[in-house]
Amino acid sequence: MTRTRRLPAVVAGAVLLALGLAGCSFVDDAGQVWGIVNSDFEKQRSLARAVSALELLEGVESASSNFTAAGLSGAEAELHVIVRPGTTPEQARSISSTTREAFGAPELEGVNPLFTLRGNGAADGVLTRNCFDLSDGALADVAFAADFAYWRAGEIAVGAPLSMSLTPSATGEACDRGFTAPDQGDAGQGDAGQGDAVRTAELLLDNFEALAAVPDETQNATMWQFAGMRASPSLPSAELVGLLDDIHDTIPLIDYSQLPENPAPDTEYPEGVLLAINELNPEQPVVAEIMISQRAYRNADWLNAIAAGTLATRVPDLSFRYVMPERQFQLHTSTCEGTVNESSDDQKFFDAIVAHGAELLPGAGPGTCVPER
Repeated sequence: MTRTRRLPAVVAGAVLLALGLAGCSFVDDAGQVWGIVNSDFEKQRSLARAVSALELLEGVESASSNFTAAGLSGAEAELHVIVRPGTTPEQARSISSTTREAFGAPELEGVNPLFTLRGNGAADGVLTRNCFDLSDGALADVAFAADFAYWRAGEIAVGAPLSMSLTPSATGEACDRGFTAPDQGDAGQGDAGQGDAVRTAELLLDNFEALAAVPDETQNATMWQFAGMRASPSLPSAELVGLLDDIHDTIPLIDYSQLPENPAPDTEYPEGVLLAINELNPEQPVVAEIMISQRAYRNADWLNAIAAGTLATRVPDLSFRYVMPERQFQLHTSTCEGTVNESSDDQKFFDAIVAHGAELLPGAGPGTCVPER
């Protein structure tokens, strides 16, 4: 008998002994414990079969699995694949089909699935997926192949590894997609952390034209979240990215990647510039904002913010904010179809950029525009 086959019996025996010593109902509790242990063992065996199937596929270098009975979201089943260089979208479709069928096995019903795929080189990013359509599998596999192709082409266009996540969509129609710089420790980054996150964002700015030209067959809603950028549901316009790049000449890209998940009250937040775009409602105009965040008011930062605000006035339908904990200065660059919230600080800032030579578009003014709903 192998060690793997003996493990459930050993665990169950130890638990049953503890129950007997504690005075529990031996028969009822023993049956319940054995059922739990045996069920978990069957889940692990099911995942092991999936690993064997994945390793037989073309393009797969290796595969592994993990099962957690009590994860953060309940029982969790994981499949991890490392692919060979040059893995094709068609091979990715086969990987998706095998993975989806594995997670759809009866033994894994009700278990939260997670799949990761990465290359076998130190400079490769990672793809994570917990969005599985078990009802229309063929279409889901085709969509995964298209997402895989877009991810790989995006990395080539940017010239850096990218992390892509596929998560359940709020609409239920498809997977939502997200792109970020790889986490610290992924893609051979070691302890570089923040420097790599900023460098990836700078490469994205430098090679934005090539990235924007990558064909996307899925048209999935996509979150682009990098140092200095948070854009959804699609890439920003070339005009907005060019503005961010120009401002970045004097103000660093803000990088939130090193913040803890639950920041303490005394956490020191990063400073810098952020381009934020969010389509809250398809029937509403997209809201684009340039925000410069500082921890304190400083004369040098004021001058840089004036220069950045002057550049921003060239771009229509944009909100600009210069923010500190106790103070903020705001302007809008076009006619506001809604309500303008304006302060004396906003007027001061607007007057300063006009004096700096800003060429205003029709309707530009101090304050922030709150669009009509």
